[in-house]
Amino acid sequence: MSPRTMRRKLKSQGTTLHNIVDQVRKNLSINFLHGTRMNVDDIAEQLGFSSAANFRTAFKHWTNKTPTMYRLGR
Repeated sequence: MSPRTMRRKLKSQGTTLHNIVDQVRKNLSINFLHGTRMNVDDIAEQLGFSSAANFRTAFKHWTNKTPTMYRLGR
């Protein structure tokens, strides 16, 4: 499938590739924070973020909490 066709199909379903990637990253980060003892730097690397700071910013955008606050249940 060509990139253009994929964009059109995703648009017809009301989403974008960026939104899907963000949702997958959010879900995986929550699973990592709850189900493992991985530190934030390792989670950021596993999810393909260029830095832990960028991951923290994205996570706070998704959940209104820092990864540490989320892990501690605050």
